[in-house]
Amino acid sequence: MAEKGKALTLNDLIQNFRNALLVLIPVFEESSILWKDYENNEEFEGISESLFKWMVIYKIEQVISEKYNLIPNFPKYNYYYKSYSKLSFIEVYTDEQDKNKVYVFLKLITKKSPFDTVLCNLIEKNGEVLERDIEIDFNKAKYRFHLKKTE
Repeated sequence: MAEKGKALTLNDLIQNFRNALLVLIPVFEESSILWKDYENNEEFEGISESLFKWMVIYKIEQVISEKYNLIPNFPKYNYYYKSYSKLSFIEVYTDEQDKNKVYVFLKLITKKSPFDTVLCNLIEKNGEVLERDIEIDFNKAKYRFHLKKTE
């Protein structure tokens, strides 16, 4: 958790988003909202998309707006695109991966424990999607922001 007055990093924002999902699991279960990915529930997807927008995207937009006087165009949470060439995005990387590959954040999923995996799309340098649904261990994942300035 960030100290008061200390700026949150992108890693902090994603961790906070995951923490919010984890804390809400009992509420989801009490409300009969299916939250595990294989259950593919629109209620949960809507809630997680909203949380991601307000806890991650909005925070990034604030910083970019102040620094560049623009609001970046982001991909939607858990939405499949053919190309990210006109979108700003969050890249997911690990210390072990090939440095020439770019993985775009798609959503958090559950494999062995709740929200333990980051689902990504592998893209080419021009932004075209090469491969979908690449899984990266949340505990190994790091994040960086790619800003696409609109013309």
